[in-house]
Amino acid sequence: MTRAYEKLARPRAFRKGELVLALRRPITGRHHDPKFAPNWEGPFIVDQVYDGGAYLLATENGEHPLPILNGRYLKKYYSQSQPPEHAKPQRHPEEDFIANWVEAHEGMTQLFSQQ
Repeated sequence: MTRAYEKLARPRAFRKGELVLALRRPITGRHHDPKFAPNWEGPFIVDQVYDGGAYLLATENGEHPLPILNGRYLKKYYSQSQPPEHAKPQRHPEEDFIANWVEAHEGMTQLFSQQ
């Protein structure tokens, strides 16, 4: 079961300057929000990265409205207007293998067709 879980689980790691959303959760006490209040708040900028997956978030003004949060309570924020510059579409290893195989196969067919 551990191996099956680890195949699908992807670690979350954020870098300084990335935009993230923070989970709205009460630290203590009961919920006082309306019934259909959003579950996530933000976006925030990752201001500082600590060991062990803890992050300090800041607003655009440089304020720190939240305490240091664990990375499990954060998720990456994608702007609708423009994707971040460092975000590249990730390819699966199978896609890389197939692309490399196709290139090699085309090269081999060209080599043998010249003879």
